[in-house]
Amino acid sequence: MQLAHEEDCRKSIGNVAAISLTRERRGKVCHIHRLSASRCRPLTTVFQPSSITALSAMSLTGVSKSDSATNIIHGFVSGGGGRGTMDIVWSCVSVLIFCAWTVQDSGITENEWQARAERFFLACLMIIAPEIALTIALREFLDAQCMVSECNEHWKIQGDEIQWTMVEGFYACMGGFTLDGTKSLTSKDVRVLIEQDFITPKSYADVIGVRSKSDSFSTIISCAQALWMFMQCIVRAANHLPITTLEYGTVGYIVVACVICGLKWHKPEVVALRIHISLRDGKSVDDATIVLSDSNNAYEGEKHEDIETLHTPREVGNAAQAASQDSHGRCGCPEGLWIRLQVPFVYLLCGVVGVGFGIWHCVAWNNFFPTHSERQLWHICAVLSSVPYIPLVAALNFRDSLDQSGNRPGDKVQDILLKFVVAFFVLMYIFPRGFLCIEMFIGLRRAPA
Repeated sequence: MQLAHEEDCRKSIGNVAAISLTRERRGKVCHIHRLSASRCRPLTTVFQPSSITALSAMSLTGVSKSDSATNIIHGFVSGGGGRGTMDIVWSCVSVLIFCAWTVQDSGITENEWQARAERFFLACLMIIAPEIALTIALREFLDAQCMVSECNEHWKIQGDEIQWTMVEGFYACMGGFTLDGTKSLTSKDVRVLIEQDFITPKSYADVIGVRSKSDSFSTIISCAQALWMFMQCIVRAANHLPITTLEYGTVGYIVVACVICGLKWHKPEVVALRIHISLRDGKSVDDATIVLSDSNNAYEGEKHEDIETLHTPREVGNAAQAASQDSHGRCGCPEGLWIRLQVPFVYLLCGVVGVGFGIWHCVAWNNFFPTHSERQLWHICAVLSSVPYIPLVAALNFRDSLDQSGNRPGDKVQDILLKFVVAFFVLMYIFPRGFLCIEMFIGLRRAPA
């Protein structure tokens, strides 16, 4: 019996030693106490009250149970062939920079430095407030889509077979067309000239493609980096490995960048020269200039009464139905009505996008944070970064309504109040977003392996 007991003790000690070695190699935080050589102690004595107290203290500082039980919390970790701190930083930062730069365009300009400066500003806006950049891209897409629909519908009624694509629609909204080579035509000018049968139905997609400069190399690099980052996070999540808040935030930027890229898929990136738009036979540049001047004067006289003509949903519906039966053959979204219907819709989408991007930060709700205070601040700021968007877009929409309705008594007071309201909610947006961006980086000072 004594020999059997000693043999069992030796086996238990060997098993415990193997477990201790395995856990030490894997970097576990749970330590197995030294067993006495004289007699065998049960394994239930491994977890002492002090260990339980330590785990409770770690949970109070923001460490989840999975982190405390399976991962060592590190400070700065060098690369050394593994997952280092700077590896995470450079990987995420490079993805952010390339994505923000690739999805931007600088419009129509002959000055290369001005084009780069404009693109740099839009890239910074993309990094600071990606939902605003997405809203701008969405509005440009809707404008181009309406432009193409109007032109093609008019030419179809006139019996012309030429159809514009989104390339021409974007190009017209960018101010790429010109009559005399000096002054750009706005999208409204192009609409007026098409309605008055001044413009010859003609496709410009090939010419625009030749003059458009695209940076294919940076696009390929951005797509490869974004795909690698996205797959890395998916694999780590599938294997229940920790993901830093910086990686969570980068994935959110990647999703926004992909949506913007899809909206701008047919938009020319950088166009150095404008294109002369072809006029029909018997139509001169002087005649077109006179028509545009008369149209602009009429628009200035009518814009103050534009909003007051439509108050109820029934009136909006009647106007839309009348517009669809317009003798000029417009697509059912005339200038004034399109603005009235588009502006609230765009602001509504802006609010939805802002709320969605703010909620995305809540994905890291149970993530590891160096301190309990940082965890609480992250929770608060993740919510606050989305909440101000709703009243902010409502205030901006109301301000646009005042601008279109003309000057009325009390408008100056309302304008001042609106400025205070907008400034207040902008500050409510800036501070939470600023903390979230900073915490993504400073949170790496203590992170699970």
